[in-house]
Amino acid sequence: MKVLLVEDDPSAQEIVRDILKDIVIDIEICGRGDEAEALIRNVEWDLVMLDIMLPGKDGFQLLKVAKEVHKFTPVVMFTAIKDRENRIKAYEMGVDDFVTKPFDRWEFLARVRSLLNLRGSYQRLEETRNVVITLAHAVEAKDPYTRGHSDRVGEYSRKISLALGFSQEKAEDLYWAGLLHDIGKIAVPLDILTKPDCLTYDEYEKVKIHPEYSYKICQDLRTLQKVLPAIKYHHERWDGKGYPEGLKGKDIPAEARIMSVADAYDAMTSDRAYRKAMSKEKAVLILKEGKDKQWQASIVDTFIDILETEDEEEKN
Repeated sequence: MKVLLVEDDPSAQEIVRDILKDIVIDIEICGRGDEAEALIRNVEWDLVMLDIMLPGKDGFQLLKVAKEVHKFTPVVMFTAIKDRENRIKAYEMGVDDFVTKPFDRWEFLARVRSLLNLRGSYQRLEETRNVVITLAHAVEAKDPYTRGHSDRVGEYSRKISLALGFSQEKAEDLYWAGLLHDIGKIAVPLDILTKPDCLTYDEYEKVKIHPEYSYKICQDLRTLQKVLPAIKYHHERWDGKGYPEGLKGKDIPAEARIMSVADAYDAMTSDRAYRKAMSKEKAVLILKEGKDKQWQASIVDTFIDILETEDEEEKN
């Protein structure tokens, strides 16, 4: 494990090193806040320990940086027993735990062990999510006409959600939903996905299973729980004629209503085995014609505004 200790008191440095010698493989000690900032930005640590009063930059400034650049790296801060004000401030900034000075060896060890275990759990979850994302890209690779589709749908969905006033966190969830929304196509035969002609009724029914398969693949991953509604319901229609459940209007989760617009637009403006890509103008016209039928009108209008703004920016 790699641990960064930011502490300017030499005696405290030695105490921490002695306490952690049996559980930490690599501990780096830095005595200045301004020097520690570069270490925090450039290295992904398993644990960062911060004193509050430091030369250069204080512990709160470093805590802010740590949570911005590596949000799943646990951070512990050193405080005095009665230092309630600084504890509250640190909690509001996202600190993971505190160790009080003077150090109690067994309390210190227990808190550090707990945070390192937490870090290990984060890493395992991240590895699992990365496996699923790799699988999603592998599914796209089966069909040369859909390469890049999921990334673009994720980006469009993120932009729409931000324009509608969603939080940054919600927008990021929608990006992940876009990446994974078609992963269930792994259950659809390749000859159907790449068929150069119109699908038969039976073939189309096989394609329609993919949202539910996408949902099943992702449903047991705790880090993906927030994206499940968009994944499962992105082919529902505002008028209730979509699938898999025929939901209508605002019974469709908002995330899915957003992603259905993004998904449809990218599908229309991309080459497919059975047709060439439509022009942006034609795709926008179809979106307008589908307002309050296939898609929620306000979401279509928001997306068209985004496209027009991007066109203006490109011209300038």
